[in-house]
Amino acid sequence: MLTMQIIGNMGKDPEEKTVGQGTRLCNFSLASNKKIKGVKTTTWVNVTVFDPHKIDFVMRYCTKGTKLFIEGEPQARAWMKDGEANSSLDCTLSFGSKIEICSSDNAGDDTGQREVTKAVAKAEPSDVMDDDIPGWD
Repeated sequence: MLTMQIIGNMGKDPEEKTVGQGTRLCNFSLASNKKIKGVKTTTWVNVTVFDPHKIDFVMRYCTKGTKLFIEGEPQARAWMKDGEANSSLDCTLSFGSKIEICSSDNAGDDTGQREVTKAVAKAEPSDVMDDDIPGWD
């Protein structure tokens, strides 16, 4: 399997949807910045999350501006609109993918947040139940 790793800031709050036969998914975009010879470049990546535990994690702890590390499956899309070629870089997170918060809005100690991040982001559905995750209501 081909994988990609990204560190970036969420461009907007995540959106949860239910499609088809009740399949849940979550969408958000990440902006990854770099500077070359003083010129700042931003690359936007559209992220779709299919793992229910990761969806719960993103919807509960992530908002616009949250810095995330993700590792998932890349997908390149290309299409024509009004005679103009367009393309996008997408990343899909499903079972076995990773997502971690790199920054926190909390100015103080975020030890509990890190424990929840690690437990939820790396969990497979059969590994962790909601009762096992610290701070999970």
